[in-house]
Amino acid sequence: MAVFPFRTTPTHEAKIRKFAYSATVLILITTVILSLWVKTRIIATGYEVAGLQRQILEEESRLGILEARLYQLGSPGYIQMLAKEHGMVYPAADQLEYLLNQSILRANELADTPR
Repeated sequence: MAVFPFRTTPTHEAKIRKFAYSATVLILITTVILSLWVKTRIIATGYEVAGLQRQILEEESRLGILEARLYQLGSPGYIQMLAKEHGMVYPAADQLEYLLNQSILRANELADTPR
């Protein structure tokens, strides 16, 4: 009986079967490890996103507080109150001075000058 190169022997079949089992086990283990790694990355990314969302909420809260303060500071009533506290009020008519022909005149002097 001649031995043909494409025929397999029982020991060769056992080696092929052993290799197939080993390859299958290796593929399964690799799949499990990669699956665990992907799940771990997903969870870690979820924690990062949650932290960023918390920071966004904190910054939006700060922005709201600053906008409210800006509106308060820019309101005419608040500006007028600050001006009164610092003595910056509209002058009375007799306190006004005018420049007429390169001379400074008070309001009552201006009323007396002929035009």
